[in-house]
Amino acid sequence: MKKGLSHILFDRWLAKILSILAAILLSLFYQINNLEERYFSIPLVIETNENLSVSGNYPLSVRVNLRGTEELIYSILDNDITAVADFSSYDNEGTFKAPVQIKLDTGYGSGEDSMEIRVEPSEVTISQELKVTRSLEIQPTLSSFPPTGYELVQYFVSPSVVTVQGPESQLENVDSIQTEEIDLAGRYDNFTVSSRLLPPGDNVSFPGGSTVEFKGVIEEAVIIQNLNDLEIVAVDLDPDLTIAQNLPAVSITIQGSQLLLEQIRNRDLHFYLDCSRANLPGVYTLPVQVDVPEGVAVLKYSPREISVTFSSRSDQQ
Repeated sequence: MKKGLSHILFDRWLAKILSILAAILLSLFYQINNLEERYFSIPLVIETNENLSVSGNYPLSVRVNLRGTEELIYSILDNDITAVADFSSYDNEGTFKAPVQIKLDTGYGSGEDSMEIRVEPSEVTISQELKVTRSLEIQPTLSSFPPTGYELVQYFVSPSVVTVQGPESQLENVDSIQTEEIDLAGRYDNFTVSSRLLPPGDNVSFPGGSTVEFKGVIEEAVIIQNLNDLEIVAVDLDPDLTIAQNLPAVSITIQGSQLLLEQIRNRDLHFYLDCSRANLPGVYTLPVQVDVPEGVAVLKYSPREISVTFSSRSDQQ
């Protein structure tokens, strides 16, 4: 005897419903087990009222967990995700709490490709206070020294003044902004480098940019050197005359590049008396003259003139 359609549908209906439910559960279980997870560390953006600034510590980044199909979550890049905590509705100083909102680039997370998004921490607490804006001079931070014999004689920073913004408590006692270290080691010539500015507080920013140009002028170091007990010689002395005294020693102060003066020896400096006008015995006052190597400047020397007694050679025989 043939069974009717209704009898077929409702015969053992409980077992059939359980079978359907089991199939659905197995399908869901299969789908869940085939979902992938991916983690991102995303910078946290804090939005505040334009007249206020964050003054306390807060997480600089958050951990974002995406759970979904492999095809979807691995098609998402770091810059497709934005983490924002919005405090712009708080227009007074104090401590406040707000949830962390995750924003994905449009086109993700809809339809069949929906996914689960979790963020840690899910909310953040900040303190905020009055924002101030100041113009401060830039002070370069120099490290090391140029090689021996060279020196930094001048420098220029462009721009020389920078605009800074931040909480009043972090800027009230600041009178200049430092740069990152600028290394002078190995600098023989003029040079130009870019250097980043160092904020004087965790919540201080540079609206116009945080990089400046540093130009250094390197030249050979100029030094002053004193030399003593230098000998004077007589030139163009009449062969019939002789000097009847010991000539004094000379002291001299010279100036020049460090590299040059470090190589100068006493024998490189020549002091002499021009005796050509002494043609008869007697006492003559003669200037002390000096020859120095090229590049050496004579600042002073002593004595500048000497009274010399000339006698006849025949009288001494």
